[in-house]
Amino acid sequence: TEDFVVYRAADTVALNGMKRRVTLPQELGYFVGFFLAKGCVKFYSGIPTAITITQKNKKTLEKLQKILFKECSVYSVINKTYDGYALSVPNRTFVAFLSNFVSVTNEAPKMKLSPDVLTYSKDFVKGIIAGLLDGVGTINAHGQISLRISSPELIYQLSYVLQLLGYPPAMRFEDCK
Repeated sequence: TEDFVVYRAADTVALNGMKRRVTLPQELGYFVGFFLAKGCVKFYSGIPTAITITQKNKKTLEKLQKILFKECSVYSVINKTYDGYALSVPNRTFVAFLSNFVSVTNEAPKMKLSPDVLTYSKDFVKGIIAGLLDGVGTINAHGQISLRISSPELIYQLSYVLQLLGYPPAMRFEDCK
């Protein structure tokens, strides 16, 4: 139909579809932020074909699964792993869509937001931050928030975005080895 995009790889019979028009609400930003925190990309012959998000809490992945279907009409699967659960999204169209917002890489130190992040809605950006906080954030007894991120570029991007949103961060770098 007109509101649905279908991608078909020439060498396979796999069909990967999603909504043609996707809005960028805070919930979808949350998915993107959580992907930045806990996700990885699966490649086949050098082409990004799927994403996986791992988590010990199945309820969190079920929340992400619902967001993905509600906002993008993309199906996903949750599987049990040896130490938790994995949400798998084997959809090339969605991976291409996701690459508009984040770097599609398997290397955590290279994860970053798109340079266009400041052109997206404030709610979407707040959702990205909320997803990152839920994925790799902690709050100490004094109410201070810490994010454990290995990508220097993502740290600087977040610092800038937080300042623009009125939350001036105090940055401290620690060796997490």
